Amino acid sequence: MVRRVALEIDAIGGRERDIVRYHYQEGLDFTQIGLLMNLTKGRISQLHRTTLALLRKRLRQAGALSLTG
Repeated sequence: MVRRVALEIDAIGGRERDIVRYHYQEGLDFTQIGLLMNLTKGRISQLHRTTLALLRKRLRQAGALSLTG
């Protein structure tokens, strides 16, 4: 499952991938990520939320996530 999530994160690419990696792998908060990417904390939060929704959808479609997960 962890490998599948990592593959889906890689497939997303771009700044969305970077936000997920900065937050979950590097432990940065949205303010810190915003400073690195020259975006507001609010924009980072929006991108994070939509990226997680996309990841959930892709994982469900791949059968790697239950409908309750």
